[in-house]
Amino acid sequence: MKFAAYIICCTILIVFFACNKSNASTEQLKTLDSLNIVANMISAELKSAELKKADTILLKHRLTKFFQYKQFIKQNINDTISKMEADNLQHFYNGGKNLQAYQANRLALISRANLISSQLNKLSSDKKNNALSEEQFSIFLTQEKTEILKLLQVYAVQSQLFYTSLEEFENSILGVETLIKSRNHGVLPTIVKDTVPF
Repeated sequence: MKFAAYIICCTILIVFFACNKSNASTEQLKTLDSLNIVANMISAELKSAELKKADTILLKHRLTKFFQYKQFIKQNINDTISKMEADNLQHFYNGGKNLQAYQANRLALISRANLISSQLNKLSSDKKNNALSEEQFSIFLTQEKTEILKLLQVYAVQSQLFYTSLEEFENSILGVETLIKSRNHGVLPTIVKDTVPF
């Protein structure tokens, strides 16, 4: 939530600096700095989420459970099941697959945010050293604004994907575990236990 406030503030800064043309060169550098702040905040937020042990362990635990249960279901549940069981399985698969996609996408977003940040740093250096004409700088700055806004949009979508997928997975797991137990003599497949309680 607090990161969403950062995004909104930075977007306002970007728009403000982009619209204020009184001193074009100074304003362009301010816009560039604002864009760089946004890219660095996205990268830092994603990295800090990566480093938060509870979140990382939670995601890994759910994905381990997803892979183990999915394998058991594929090998052992071939007969007719009830509509409620089928609904639980569908939500289980959707939630698990989306959590898996989120894990891969988060790494790609970190990489993209770092790339944009390095490009912004180079653009800032080129501007300060007069290595680019005003027209070239303006074109590159516009491109970077577009890329940072795309990154913000993708980040927002991925954050939402994580929370909705986690909720969908959690809501289905009890029914899926009941189905598995009914086909496995009342026990669940063995999963390595976590050291952190949930």
